[in-house]
Order: sequence, then structure tokens, then C-alpha cells
Amino acid sequence: MAKMSLKKDTTEIKKVKRQLKKKKNQPMNSNLFVEPKAEPCCDHLAVLKYTIFPKLVERQLILKRIAQEENSINIANVPSLLDLDTISAMVAHVAKAEPKETEILKTTAANGDLEQGHRILKMSFESPSIVTELLKKVNDFGVLCAADFGRPKLRGVYSELCEQYRDLFKPTEEMQKGVEEYVSQYDKQIAEERRLARLGHTQPDEEGWITVTKASRKKARAIKLKAGENTIIGSLKNQSKKKEPAVPFYSFQIKQSKLEKMEELQAKFEDDKKRIANAKANRKFNPT
Repeated sequence: MAKMSLKKDTTEIKKVKRQLKKKKNQPMNSNLFVEPKAEPCCDHLAVLKYTIFPKLVERQLILKRIAQEENSINIANVPSLLDLDTISAMVAHVAKAEPKETEILKTTAANGDLEQGHRILKMSFESPSIVTELLKKVNDFGVLCAADFGRPKLRGVYSELCEQYRDLFKPTEEMQKGVEEYVSQYDKQIAEERRLARLGHTQPDEEGWITVTKASRKKARAIKLKAGENTIIGSLKNQSKKKEPAVPFYSFQIKQSKLEKMEELQAKFEDDKKRIANAKANRKFNPT
């Protein structure tokens, strides 16, 4: 009986070895061993692809989460052609959320001007979840066109001339504001001139004179003087204007005016004659 049991065990061991050899020789089924996909890490560098204008060279913005601030990211390789509003609009289009704050941290410009060179930005959002979703899908989002989100600042003579031409035409709100400011200043100036004119008509200046003009329709207020105080203003009297003689127009008026002049000259001549005769009569001869 013991021998029979040993034979059965050896036969079973041989069967197991044969099955193992067959499995080794068979090709491995790839469906049985599927490697799990690695989930994208939210702390790695992300790339936002864009172009300045359609059909131009593709560029890249590098995004990374700030370790100390989970709801903020750093954006590197930002050219001076794009302003903050354009960058914010592009990132908001990908993240589906508006950034809370955007500021410039550094620049590669030698003079330190933040409007030149390639810059590094800091952009903050309301919650860390927005940053997480942004970094997950930004790599596969596609290529954006910066001209669709703003006006790039192109360097060149043509672009400068275009900007100067655009600056000639101010917005309607700005023009309206300038007109209102000018009109208000002009009204203040006219009111001040009228106030000074009224003071000039009613109060004497440093020398005691009052300016009188034809435009002063209102009567001047009475000025109280102290006892014994003398002023030239009080002694002035209204003098009627002398009427100028009418110029003769008709022929008889001309003849009459000539006759009147002849009579006046004749009368003057007679008066002079009498005066000379009286002077001769009253003259005493004194030879000594």
C-alpha cells in the first residue's frame, strides 16, 4: 500500500511539472498585466503654448505652483510683448476662473525695467483647487493666440506709427471728461473776474481810486468815511458833457457858418483895436 501511494504522489508531481513547463512555453497575455496610468502630478512644471499672431512661431509659458502658497503660481518666460491683462486673460481662459491678483516679480532687463525683457509673474487664485485643475489640463489644452486676448506690443517703426495714430483718437468718455473740466475751469475764471470787477466798482484800491467803466450798470455802494477824512472821491461832481457843434451839411448852413465866423473875427478885431487904443491913451511918456 505504501508503494502505491508513493507512485500516485510521483505521478501527480510529474503532471504539475508538465503543466508548469507548458505555461512557461505559452506566450504571456498582455491583457492580464496592465500597468496603471500615472496620475499627473500637480507640483511639476506645466507649459502653456501660445503664439503672438496666427501662423507664427509657437512660444511657451512655464507654470509652477508656489510651495508656500498653494493658491498661487509662478509664470516664467513672459515676454515684454504681452502685458498683464493679456496673460491674465489667457490663463483665465484655460482655468475657467479669473485670477485674483497678478504682479511682476523679476525681469531679465539689465536696467531693471519691469516693462522690458523676459519676466516672471506671480498669479493668485481664490482656491488651491483652481491651481490644481489648471496644472492638470494646461499641457493638453492646445495652442492659444495672444492677439485674441489683447493687443501685443510689437517693436518697430510701423508699430510705433500705428500707436501714435491710435493715440490721436481719444475715447468718447475721455473727451467728454476733458470738455467738462475745461468748461468748469472757464466758469470759475469768469466768476472770479466778475467778483473782482464788483470789488473794483465798490471798493477803492490802495491809492484810494475806484475803477469806473461803462459796463458797471449797478450803482456803487456808499463808502463810510471817518470824521475829518478827506478823499478825492467825495469832491467829484457829475459834469455834463459838452455838446459838440453840429457840422454843417447843407449849402445854406455852410454860408451861415461862414458869416458867423466872419462876424466873430470882426468883433474880435474891433475888441483888439479898442484895447490897443486904450493902451496908447493910458501910456505916459517919460523921457527921463
